[in-house]
Amino acid sequence: MHIYSKPWELAFQGECGDADAQFELGIRFLLGESMVQDPEAAYRWLALAATNEHPGAQRLLVHLGFFCPIKPRDTLSQRVTRCMGAQLHAIADFLTMCRRKAEARKD
Repeated sequence: MHIYSKPWELAFQGECGDADAQFELGIRFLLGESMVQDPEAAYRWLALAATNEHPGAQRLLVHLGFFCPIKPRDTLSQRVTRCMGAQLHAIADFLTMCRRKAEARKD
């Protein structure tokens, strides 16, 4: 969790370009934690965080099918490689979560 726990503090930091605050706001809006659930606001904050190279936001948006971390000067092959790499990371995160849940059920 970000050191700022109040939504207005996170919003201030997020507007100033703090990718961690942007990610935290996106998660809070997505889950409806300490604020009204708002998927559009969640996407806006997560996209800002991903644009500011927050790896958690990038993986989450890739997993949800909304983001491919390309850079303006990338060649076509670099873009494909980045997108595939990001999707593979998202799939790996998902499989790791599934494995942990399966192991927890065994115990």
